[in-house]
Amino acid sequence: MNKRINPAVLPPLKEPLTLAFWYKKDLRPFLSSALNDAGLGAQLDWTDYKRNIVHQLVDGLAANQHRRLDQLVNLILATADIVDPHWLKRVEDGQQKYEDAMRALASLRPMVEPLRSAQSRKRVSVADERKTHGRLCSARSGRNLPSCSLSSMRSPLRIVRKGAMRWRSC
Repeated sequence: MNKRINPAVLPPLKEPLTLAFWYKKDLRPFLSSALNDAGLGAQLDWTDYKRNIVHQLVDGLAANQHRRLDQLVNLILATADIVDPHWLKRVEDGQQKYEDAMRALASLRPMVEPLRSAQSRKRVSVADERKTHGRLCSARSGRNLPSCSLSSMRSPLRIVRKGAMRWRSC
């Protein structure tokens, strides 16, 4: 996959992550959930300042986009989906912290919309592939051909064996 996240999105991602979670104990579960990988959170130095933790995580994901692109995209989208960090109002000087976080989140959201629409198109494309695959499997079942499974969904390939056309696994 040659897709990469625009580096201009990274600083606006770091800021709301730092501002929307005042305590590290609140940031950690959010990151675990957004990244779907507890191992990434375990690799971070949680004794460091919260800002440094966020920078270390985002920079590490950005540097390894060839392996971690999905996790970086999930983190960006999850952060942009924070609508109201009301929990900040409970801390000292909470109203100011809340307003700072809301401004940072508002500056991130417009940058995320192209990414969100690309993800939506990707989901629609996958759904269309599955529908096509399902129709193909239905058509095949009436012709005494091997059964299909969605778990091994590949494009149907025909191979010639002893003069007869057969389907390779779907």
